[in-house]
Amino acid sequence: MSDKPIFTVTSGFSKEPISLYEGTAETYGWAHICDGHGEMTNHQESVKTTLEDPTCVCSDATRPERHQYYGLGNHPRQTDNYVKVVVAPFMPTGEISVITAHTTDSISKGGTVLYVKPKL
Repeated sequence: MSDKPIFTVTSGFSKEPISLYEGTAETYGWAHICDGHGEMTNHQESVKTTLEDPTCVCSDATRPERHQYYGLGNHPRQTDNYVKVVVAPFMPTGEISVITAHTTDSISKGGTVLYVKPKL
């Protein structure tokens, strides 16, 4: 990607760096997230927390190169829901970046469970 990332964090699951870019409403990135998922506006920290300390991670059912990170209670106004953050490698570099993020009340079905946070 050509623009500078808003942030880059180390995934709590894969230990790889994941970046969030500004993007546009028509493409992937923060602008797309805020345009299509207004509940996420002003909540970049919810995305960051979900990537750093996910409740679980699943592969996408139809696009297994995409991973879906879920963080239960990571949104300050929707604490009973998950923050879902979808990431994928950006071609041609292979850098992993955030495609979209939104809140949801359940984990998508059909994908492979890759990680579940251990209960303490």
